[in-house]
Amino acid sequence: MFNTSKNSRVKRSLDRIAMATYSLCKTTTLRDLTVTAIAKKAGVTRKTFYRNFDDVIDVIDYGFASHVIPLYEDPRCETYYDFLLSIIGFSSNYKELLLLCQKQEQFSLLTRLGLKYLPSSSYVQLVCGRHTNEPGFENAFSLLVASFTAALIQDWVSDGFQDTPAQVASKGASALKALGDVD
Repeated sequence: MFNTSKNSRVKRSLDRIAMATYSLCKTTTLRDLTVTAIAKKAGVTRKTFYRNFDDVIDVIDYGFASHVIPLYEDPRCETYYDFLLSIIGFSSNYKELLLLCQKQEQFSLLTRLGLKYLPSSSYVQLVCGRHTNEPGFENAFSLLVASFTAALIQDWVSDGFQDTPAQVASKGASALKALGDVD
């Protein structure tokens, strides 16, 4: 688990390491990325890296948590359309990162990270609140939303970002609604 300190010096180190990782991913596959290379690029020691992160995937988790989780917690996301529009709208600012994920076949990592944080999202909590008498619904629904959202994003990237975020959100919401009593 990455360092969750609110100390501004620690936060700067976390951000430098995350940016160095992102920069290196442009030329190196995630599998070939080393802590030594990241630390050097970030201008920190390996000791500083390991004080703040367990491994390279932990850096990706930090980036996800610090940028995507606030979108998950948005109370205005009452429907899957709202939720998806928020995620796709945000993602449209990071097309280069999405292309890297596609190139390095890392969409499964994004799905796992999405699933890790999804149960606490406003949207999932709202839907699960309507299904409290159904054992296992929250886990199954979170898995469905994480997988479905990652697949929509992956298709959007594969199609060259042809659709607008609103078009992707509309397609996703229509498809999910067709599955049953889900907004």
